[in-house]
Amino acid sequence: LGLAAIPVAAQVVCCFFGSVTLDGLPAPDGTVIKASLLRDGTLVGETTTLDSQYAMIIPGVAGVPAQGDRLCFYVVVDGDDWCGGEETWNNGEIKELNLDADPDRVCGGVIDVPLASIIDNLVIIYGYKAAEGADGWTVFNPEWVETHADWNTLETLYIGRGYWIKVDAACPLVYERYKYELDKGWNLIGWFGP
Repeated sequence: LGLAAIPVAAQVVCCFFGSVTLDGLPAPDGTVIKASLLRDGTLVGETTTLDSQYAMIIPGVAGVPAQGDRLCFYVVVDGDDWCGGEETWNNGEIKELNLDADPDRVCGGVIDVPLASIIDNLVIIYGYKAAEGADGWTVFNPEWVETHADWNTLETLYIGRGYWIKVDAACPLVYERYKYELDKGWNLIGWFGP
């Protein structure tokens, strides 16, 4: 069946492929891989591994996903979704994305998405872990998104870590089923994930 026989609407696709590891070890055959929209969790693709590799063709149907949408790729381990990585859906592209799934990793690496509920009040957020960022410190400043995106080194909220968040007004931080009431100024929160 040649490309000429495929309806035009079906040609709106983005392809992803790569290796899959679970906590650093090769994923067994048949491991389920899912892709969801970062913005609302809508499932847009699913496949399984063979020889610790996956390939997924994700069509754009009725504008979902749309050009530039961020996708989270999950690896299913014992019924739990482990975040393996994130990538942008762009029509017609073929992208290599190696998935390194970890039970402590939280998808939503574009940090302003988990912080959407406070983004209008957010001044800055810091995280710390030895050997990451600059001398262990990572940072996200919403003012740098357009001007100095590479300065924003805090990309993912990790389970079991603390975050220092400065807001210019009291506001609730809401992410999935969690809600933190932040005071104006500096706040220290512990992140326990979804």
